[in-house]
Amino acid sequence: MLSSLPATHGKGKTVLPLRVVIAQAKERGVETVGGKTVKNHFSRLSALWGHLVKRDFADKNPWSGWDFNVTKKIVRRGWTDAELTQLAHAEWSGTAVSHRTWAGIITIGMFTGMRLGEICNLRRQDIEVIDGVPCFHVRPHPEDN
Repeated sequence: MLSSLPATHGKGKTVLPLRVVIAQAKERGVETVGGKTVKNHFSRLSALWGHLVKRDFADKNPWSGWDFNVTKKIVRRGWTDAELTQLAHAEWSGTAVSHRTWAGIITIGMFTGMRLGEICNLRRQDIEVIDGVPCFHVRPHPEDN
């Protein structure tokens, strides 16, 4: 049942019973929850249930011993030159960051493949020259937890 839920389930407000949500997802042909997500839910439930078994509140752990096929990878296509050009020349109307910062984020993303969160956490000290090549050192910053 869990693997039949739509991938967007839990990300918004819903008052419908799960069986109705699943039926609607099937009707509409929407993407469902991935195997890795299901495995993660089972793993968390198994850990919790394991404590109940250890304390004799339950006889066995129904969440352990399941086998999940999680080898399916999401295939992502690269951006086309036309899409990158459109992105680079899009009008900037944001107020949270300057146009220069936005352009820098776009440029770093285009040439490195770094994720948005990695790019936005970069600091000047994260740019290092190694053997004459400028490199980004992606790392956590302890002072920011």
